[in-house]
Amino acid sequence: MRSRFAFLQIATVVLVIVLFTSLLFPSASGKIIQLYAHFFARGVDMTFPGEPKPIGITDTFTQADDWVFAFIRATFTAGTTFQWSWYEPSGSRYASYSYSNTQEPECAKQVCAFYNGIGFHGYRAERELGTWRIDVYADDALLYSDRFTIKPRMLVRITLDADPRLGKVVADDVPYTGDALPSVFTWDLYSVHRVQVDPIIQLSTGERYVFSEWSDGSRTVSRTIEASDNVTYVARYTAQYLLTVNSSIGNPRGSSWYYQGSTAGFSVTSPQPVEGLLGVLGGEYVFDRWSGDSSATTNNASLVMNGPKMVTAIWRVDNTMPYMVFGAIGVLVIMALLVYMRGRKISTLELARSFPQRSGARDKRKPSS
Repeated sequence: MRSRFAFLQIATVVLVIVLFTSLLFPSASGKIIQLYAHFFARGVDMTFPGEPKPIGITDTFTQADDWVFAFIRATFTAGTTFQWSWYEPSGSRYASYSYSNTQEPECAKQVCAFYNGIGFHGYRAERELGTWRIDVYADDALLYSDRFTIKPRMLVRITLDADPRLGKVVADDVPYTGDALPSVFTWDLYSVHRVQVDPIIQLSTGERYVFSEWSDGSRTVSRTIEASDNVTYVARYTAQYLLTVNSSIGNPRGSSWYYQGSTAGFSVTSPQPVEGLLGVLGGEYVFDRWSGDSSATTNNASLVMNGPKMVTAIWRVDNTMPYMVFGAIGVLVIMALLVYMRGRKISTLELARSFPQRSGARDKRKPSS
């Protein structure tokens, strides 16, 4: 009895493992298959590094679309065969395509992207309007089913403009400037177009306009637009003006571009030492005032940028300290001279006293007899 019970336990464990494996990897031939995503797109970008990149992901197409692509992102082993079966709205099978993976063993360890598509614009499929179905198989086992819709060709009105109209708007590599703005386009519904504008429009040395945003809130100068409705897109620009701060000394700060109406701060560091001996003795350049577009008398000042501005720092020389030093040195020299002269006078008097007086002196000695 015990051996029979142990056998039943082992059989149960094996059955659970088999069922669990079949749920994780639903492949008819036991290949590892794990589906991560699937979707439809209007195009494929093969320049994207690593894997093809879908363009215009959607499940709604029109008669103006050239292709319908079905994308899959999954892991699978080499030798797995995939099959795409496309069905018209009537339920009839339109086409069936197969792909066998024989050269991509790395797809068993990492997610790979692959796709299949049918030509639409100019083909019979263009006339089959309605909801289509696609069945995707992996080694003859149904991996998934999905649906997409093909609608009649519809046109929408797209308007491109700029504010102010100083630069250009490029639509599908064609530039439109000046009198060509606003430009009105009639595009197929859900068609995708590339639009871009200049990030900076330089008008003069001190004036330029900087792109801020599109009227729909997008802040990228280069973008793609899906023509899904009648819409006007306006590229909005903001004026900037250049502030130039001039000074040969004092580390001038504040030279930059500022938005129209903003407050720009500028400054210099004061005082600054003068050159040569006077500087060693404490001579200084002291900030006096600003000239040009500001008459402020403080070394830190500001002004409103309503146009290009230029300010220049005016300095004055303050030699008070060197003059005080020179005065002190002069006083010391004079005092030293006085002391010297006084000492010299005393020495002269003492020298005079050391000699006998000769005036009126006679030898009163009598001659010897």
